[in-house]
Amino acid sequence: MERSAPQLACKQCRRRKSQGQDCVFGGEPGSSSVDIGMEVQTSPASTSQSHYGSVPSQASPMDISAGVAGDAQRVFELESRDTIRQYLDTYFDKSDIADCVFLHRATTIAEWSQGKLEKTLLKAICASALRLAPTYHSESSPAHNWIKQVQHELVNHMGDMSVPKLQALMLVIKFLFSMRFTGDVWVLLSIASRVAFTKRLNYERPAIDPVRQECLRRLMWSIYVVDKVFSGGIEDLTVCPTQRMHIRLPSSHHNFQLGSRSKAPFLRSKSENDTDLNVLAYLMRLVLLTGTRYTRQVILSGTSPYLSRGQLRSLDLELTSFEESLPDELQLNENRLMIMCHSEEARTYTTLHTILFSSRCDLHRFLIPGIREAVSPEAVNQTPREFIDYCQQQCLQTALRYIDMWSKVRQMETSSRVGTPTFAVVTYQFVKMVDHLAALLPLHGESSLSVIKQKFIDILLIVSRSRAEVGWVGTCITDIENLIPRLGTRHTSPGSPSASPGTLRLQEKLHRRSKHAFAPDDEEEEDPAIRPPESNTDEEIPETSLESTVLENPSGQDIWSFPLQGDEQGLTGSTGDGSLGSFSSMGYPLINYDSINSTNMVFGDQELGFPLDPFDLQMNAYTDANAPQY
Repeated sequence: MERSAPQLACKQCRRRKSQGQDCVFGGEPGSSSVDIGMEVQTSPASTSQSHYGSVPSQASPMDISAGVAGDAQRVFELESRDTIRQYLDTYFDKSDIADCVFLHRATTIAEWSQGKLEKTLLKAICASALRLAPTYHSESSPAHNWIKQVQHELVNHMGDMSVPKLQALMLVIKFLFSMRFTGDVWVLLSIASRVAFTKRLNYERPAIDPVRQECLRRLMWSIYVVDKVFSGGIEDLTVCPTQRMHIRLPSSHHNFQLGSRSKAPFLRSKSENDTDLNVLAYLMRLVLLTGTRYTRQVILSGTSPYLSRGQLRSLDLELTSFEESLPDELQLNENRLMIMCHSEEARTYTTLHTILFSSRCDLHRFLIPGIREAVSPEAVNQTPREFIDYCQQQCLQTALRYIDMWSKVRQMETSSRVGTPTFAVVTYQFVKMVDHLAALLPLHGESSLSVIKQKFIDILLIVSRSRAEVGWVGTCITDIENLIPRLGTRHTSPGSPSASPGTLRLQEKLHRRSKHAFAPDDEEEEDPAIRPPESNTDEEIPETSLESTVLENPSGQDIWSFPLQGDEQGLTGSTGDGSLGSFSSMGYPLINYDSINSTNMVFGDQELGFPLDPFDLQMNAYTDANAPQY
């Protein structure tokens, strides 16, 4: 009897057969190779799908099995329609409000169902979904391969950058940034910003559909926030300037998904009629407030911070005013903390107050001896002892409030994903603060060193959750783990000035970076760029009205305007208007957005194609001056 020759199956056929699916390359008359990014032949469970009535898989979107998520070499174009739908649901279910999601769920799924969704965007969403899934493991997941394929596709066709491709590019940037901050991520953000400004996404477009308009706003705000993180407070590195943001703040996530027309105010609007100031909008305003370059200017000036105490007071009052302007539901108290930490806005709420604590500490940090961000010893010697004590106490009290907040979050056992890279880096900052100022802590009580150590250990349990989600934050967490047991073992007095760490003082460097800052390494340490004393005179810190720079005052009157410890007023007082205060101190020309008709800032419902004519770490870690690697 004649035997038939055995048929050889390709790897793709075997893989699909093992998943109980039909081979795409079988002998069916209509079968053909699959176009990149589009759905392949549907599985038996999804044959009755229609445009908006796509039937999801029987498996929950959150139950992406190991078989689906575990093959690093799996080809995206061979994924079944059911699996793609699971990816889409997972992405929207697991994306956090704090991430300023710029994709509209219903619209995106409808476009995919009709075969209209941009191929690279679909692949980027699916890769992002795998990264957000609880079963994600970077070694075995195909997510990284898929996102790199999207990156190469976009970079190779840079001249054809539509809005959906720009959305895909931002998903690539966020994905790669979550793994490791590298130079290519840095450059990709610059490209995204240039494309966004070229398409004039920084302007309002009231003539277009509300959903599409809000997607464009959120895309621009996403670029803005990532830029503020990447630039690390260094103005030279900013690629998305604040003064060019002429769009409304993001509307609430709820209203966005419902497709409601936005009633959110503009970034610098101070109207009392603002009706949609949600937690994400407040976070954007705080990013603007913390973008002031005061601290860096003080350090670079080489003069005593006491001479610019008026500007410090003004900025501190703005932080206080911002905090008081928060609605009752966003205020920080034990009851609101409990409610918010068990809500979908948990991460945004805790991030908002984390940055508030960090910003207040940043404002007073330059008189902490031994850290890299401290002013020069000469500047310290020219500063009154009372002012040094005040700034150190402000930093320490802020650190204690931060520790208390996150210790309570730990006790609440929230299931929300509150851990973020920002949280990890700021925790590292405050561990360093306590380490340098431990001599100021009481020997007993809730603020004693032993109690603070235990609270840090509790907080570390939350911080450690970020290790799996954001790969590069692992080194920051390791440093926190190593620092906690050594807290309070320093022999340096809080009042002693730090020594200069070399022939070229760190205070003179333009792009000084602390450990766990986001800027990529360069040749700075070997060939540092410095600012000549005569340059950039317009950025000098204005001196307060003093008759002379001599700081001795035997009478102790009328020269030091800051309150002593225990004074309820002064820096921590309210401005009384409940507003964000005067933004003019930030150096930006202000526009009265409330009096501008939106039609004056619109370019109509024009095609958002790429024109042929081509035309800025708040999260810096506190580091030791004598330890460049720290």
